[in-house]
Amino acid sequence: MKHTPAHETVTRIIRQSGSPGSLHVFELSHERAADKRLILLVEIEVSDKDNEGIIESIAHEIEQQFFNAPTKETEYAFENALAKANIRVKDILLVKPKNWLNKIHIVVAALAGSEIYLASVGSVHAFLVHHEKIVDVLKTTGPTAPSPNPAKLFTNIITGKLGPDTAMVLVNEAVLDYLSVERIRKCAEEFDSQEAIEALTEFLGRAPSNKQFGLAVISPVSYPAVQTHAVVQKIPQARSDNQIHEPRRSTAQEPIELDTVEDTRDPEKIDADDTPTALNERFEASGQAIQAFFKKVTPAAQNALTVLLSFLAKLLEGIQRAFKRGTPALVACTKTTLATIKNSDTRTYFFRRIKNAAGNAVYRATHAQSKKRQLAGVGVIVLIIIFTISISIGLRDKKQESATTSFETTISTIEQKINEAEASLIYGNKIKSQALLAETQAALAELAQEFPNQEDRITAAHNAITLLKDKAEKKQAITHIQTIATVLPTPIGLNETGLVQIQNSLFFYDGVQEKIASLDVPNKLLLSLSLDNQGLSSFTTALEASDTEIAALAKDTVLLIDTSRETITKQQFPFDPATAKPFASYGRNIYTFNTETNQIIRYRRAGAGFTSAQNWLTQEYELATMRDISVDGFVYLIDSQGTIHIFLRGILSKTIPWPAQDLPGSILKLYTREDINIFYVLDSERTRILKITKEGSLQTQLTAPILEKATDLTMDAKGENIYVLAGDKIYQIPVAQ
Repeated sequence: MKHTPAHETVTRIIRQSGSPGSLHVFELSHERAADKRLILLVEIEVSDKDNEGIIESIAHEIEQQFFNAPTKETEYAFENALAKANIRVKDILLVKPKNWLNKIHIVVAALAGSEIYLASVGSVHAFLVHHEKIVDVLKTTGPTAPSPNPAKLFTNIITGKLGPDTAMVLVNEAVLDYLSVERIRKCAEEFDSQEAIEALTEFLGRAPSNKQFGLAVISPVSYPAVQTHAVVQKIPQARSDNQIHEPRRSTAQEPIELDTVEDTRDPEKIDADDTPTALNERFEASGQAIQAFFKKVTPAAQNALTVLLSFLAKLLEGIQRAFKRGTPALVACTKTTLATIKNSDTRTYFFRRIKNAAGNAVYRATHAQSKKRQLAGVGVIVLIIIFTISISIGLRDKKQESATTSFETTISTIEQKINEAEASLIYGNKIKSQALLAETQAALAELAQEFPNQEDRITAAHNAITLLKDKAEKKQAITHIQTIATVLPTPIGLNETGLVQIQNSLFFYDGVQEKIASLDVPNKLLLSLSLDNQGLSSFTTALEASDTEIAALAKDTVLLIDTSRETITKQQFPFDPATAKPFASYGRNIYTFNTETNQIIRYRRAGAGFTSAQNWLTQEYELATMRDISVDGFVYLIDSQGTIHIFLRGILSKTIPWPAQDLPGSILKLYTREDINIFYVLDSERTRILKITKEGSLQTQLTAPILEKATDLTMDAKGENIYVLAGDKIYQIPVAQ
C-alpha cells in the first residue's frame, strides 16, 4: 500500500518589480522516497551576481544528498545533506563581507510523514499553529540573532511531529511588516493550505512595490467523503497577475478536489447480482463447498499418513538390526587397524598386499582388456577427473562470490555509520559520534579477522575512523616544526636540563655540566655565558628570578646569575634535590609545594637574595598527587589525573578537569603566563601538547613523535612560538597551526 503524506504543502512567492535581492521557495520530492519532501525558503536581501549560484547550490546539494542518502533514517539524511551544503557554499561565503552575510535568510524543512525537521539561517519564521495557539519555533529574529558563520552556515536542527490538527507556516521577515501573527494563525487554522495561501496573498497584494514575500503553508490533508463512484477534478484558480511563480521541483501533482456526483443509472437496470445480499450468498455457498471437499479428502489423507508412518517404523527397525550386526565387525576392524599401526611387520604386510592388489587392478585395466575398452576406461577416468575439478572450481568460485558479497554488505554498513558519525560530529552531538565510532571500530576488527585479504578497504575505513576520532578529540599533527639548536655535549642528566624565558631572551641550562647558554634563534645557535671564573657549580634546576637574573638551585644554595653582566651571587637557600618538587617564579618571588605537609611555599625576594620559606596556602588542601606548578598571579597546580587546581590569595578558587578523553601520562609540565589566556600542558608519554583555555575548554591537542622525549617547554615573549627541549634538541613550534 502506497504511503500517503499526512500533510500537504503549498508555496507562494509574491515579488514586486522594484524589489531588490533574490527570493526563492522550493518544494522538492523524489520518486524513490514518496513519503519525504523538502521545503526551502531562501532570501538574499542584497543584489549580487553570486545570489542565484548560492541559492541553486544550496537547493541542489540538499536535494541530492537528502534523497540519495546512504541511510534510511530521515534525521541522519537531513544532517548529512546540511553538512554537504555547508561545504558546497563555504568557499563562496568566506570571501563575502560580514555585513553581507547578515542579509542571507534560509529555512529548510524536511517532512517524512508526520515528522518534521527544521534548520534555519538568519531572520526567518516557522509558525506552529495548534488549538488556537501560534508559536515561532525558530526564534531567530531580534538583536540577539547570531551572525551566520560562512564556514558552517547551518548549525542546528529542530525536530518534531505535526499532528492531524496542526499546521505550520514558513515566512520571511518582510511578511510580519504587513501581517500580524494573529492573522497568520487564523488563516492557517480556518483554511486548508491552498485557501490559506490565497488569503495571505490577498492581504499582501497591497504592499509597496519594493517588497517581496515568501510563504509556505503545511497543513493536514483533508479527504472529503465520496457518496458515489465518479470523481471530478477541478482546475485550481489562476494566481494573481502580480506574482511570479517559481518552477516547482516536486514530481507530485497539484491537490485534487473531490466533488459529489449523483448516480444517474435507472434503478430497474441495475443487476441484482451487484447487491450486497447476492454477494453474501455467493460467499456462503463457496464456504460450504470447501467444507464438503475437506470431508471427502480427510479419510484418504489419514490412511496415507498411516502407511507412511508404518514404512518409517520398519525402516528404523532394519537400520537398528543392521547396526547390531555390523558392530562386532566394526570393532574387529578397529582392533585390526590399531594392531597394524602398532606392529611394523603387520603394517608392512598389509601395505604390500594393498600395493599388489592395486598393481594387479591397474594391469588388468590396461593390458588385459582390448584397446577400445582401455581407451574407454581412460576416457571415463579423464571425464571423472575433469568433472571433479569443474565442480571444485565452481564451489570455490561460489564460495568466493558469497564471501565477497558478505564483505561488501558489511563494509558498506560500516562506511554508512562512519558517515553518520561525521554528520553527528558536525552538529555537535559528540556522544553519539563517539558511540558510532566505537561500534564501527569493533565491527571493523571482526571484519579484518574474517577477511584478511581485504586489507585496502579495511585500512581505508580504519583511517577514516582514526581521522574522525582525532577530529572529535581535537587532535592535530604539528606542522612547520623546526630544530633550533642541538646541545653539545649531549646532556647527561635530563632532569637537570631545561629552558628559561627572560624578557625577550631564551636560555638553556644544564646543571650537571654547569652550563647556561642563550638561544640565538635566527642563527640557530647556543651561546654559553662566560661563568667559568664566577664560581658556577652544579645545580638541579633553574628559573627566572628577575628581568635579568636566573635563579639556579643547588643543595642548600641559590645561585643568582645576572645574564647581562654574566656574574654570579650565592646565597643560602633551603633546597634539597632529593625531596624537592617543581618550582615556579612570579613577581621576583619563587613558589613550590610540599606534598608531605600539604603546603604551597613562597620565597620572597629581599635585597640580593630571598627570605625564608612562607606558608602561602591558608587552608587545608590535599597536595599528594600534584605534579607541576605555574604562577601568573594565580597559583596553578596540576595533579596526576590532569586536573588543574587554581588558588588565589591562599585559598582554592576553582578546578579545571582534564578535558581530553584519555587520561594523561605520569610526567606532566604546566606552562602559562599572565599575558596569555592558555594553559600549555606537555604530556610526553602521549606525545602531545594540550592547549586549554583558562575557562577550561580544550582548544587543540598538538601531536608529534618528537614529544615522546620532551622534558620542558616555554614560549617566546610575543607568544608566537613554543620552544620544546627533547633530549639534545631544542625545537620551535608555531602557536598558530
